[in-house]
Amino acid sequence: MIILSALHKSFENRPVLRGLDLDVSKGRSMVVVGPSGAGKSVMLKCAIGLSQPDSGTVTLDGTPMTASSRASLMPRTGVLFQGAALFDSLTIWENVAFELLRQLSRPQARATAIEKLARVGLEADTADRLPSQLSGGMRKRAGLARAIASNPQLMFFDEPTTGLDPVMAGKINRLIREVVTELGATALTITHDITTVQTVADDVAFLWNGAVRWTGAAATLQTATDPDLRAFLAGRSASK
Repeated sequence: MIILSALHKSFENRPVLRGLDLDVSKGRSMVVVGPSGAGKSVMLKCAIGLSQPDSGTVTLDGTPMTASSRASLMPRTGVLFQGAALFDSLTIWENVAFELLRQLSRPQARATAIEKLARVGLEADTADRLPSQLSGGMRKRAGLARAIASNPQLMFFDEPTTGLDPVMAGKINRLIREVVTELGATALTITHDITTVQTVADDVAFLWNGAVRWTGAAATLQTATDPDLRAFLAGRSASK
């Protein structure tokens, strides 16, 4: 469902992605971990079409990601950005229903948005508030509601627990696991948070120096022998 093939990306002649290859099978939840600067965020931006790789290909559900195909791929795709990325001037329901408003009447879109907000544990009265009136955890939940609003088959999560306290981070991780399972979606998550790996991942990839150094089932992560991965898991400094 997600194929990243031989991705290269540099900024000001500084290589960030160095021939990155990654496949995510249909219905699987892949979590990518690695030290800061390894290229996780750049990889994700290339995967969802926000950044163009210098070379290599991105294929989503059999369709190569290009400037012309991005518009047709996005309705099948849900994205939860690190900071939720809600539109400040729109109400929460309008944020959640942003894409749905292209297809449905406002009353229909609002009803769907309230349903999705309930799914992530937000009350109906949240719908008419502005993002500035919500806590960080509530904004993250609203961002997740927007990501699942169109029942996507492809989902991408950018550091979903950054800035949250451990209790709220745990709730967000469990919600992600639940909605991905319910939708039967294929998911790609990047994170520094090992608890996210433990809750969300079916499979794990370790990104090192702009390429995938190790990949395997989440259940085998703790027995992996790669020294930089072991250092990362132990919280020690790993190379990039």
